[in-house]
Amino acid sequence: METACRSSLARSYVETEAVNPGAMVEMGEKYGVVTRRWTDDQIAVFEAAWNEVVAEDSANDPLFAEITESYNTWRKAYSKWGAAQALKPTYLD
Repeated sequence: METACRSSLARSYVETEAVNPGAMVEMGEKYGVVTRRWTDDQIAVFEAAWNEVVAEDSANDPLFAEITESYNTWRKAYSKWGAAQALKPTYLD
C-alpha cells in the first residue's frame, strides 16, 4: 500500500509538472488569461492575517495548537531547502 501511494504521488507530481506549462500557455493564448504572482508585500499581509487566525484558533483548541507547532517546526527545518528551490529560471538575462 505504501509503495502504491508513493508511486501515485510521484506520478501526480511529474504529470502536473509536464502538463501545466502547456495549459498555462493555452489559457493565455486562447482566453487571454494573464498569470501574475503576488508581491512580497501582499504575501506579508496574507501571512499576518493567517498568523492572527492561527493564534486565535490555537488558544481555543489544544489539538490545533499541537498541529500548528509541529507544522511550524517542520517549516523552519524545511526553509533552507525551500529557499534553494526558488531560483530564477535563467541567469542569462
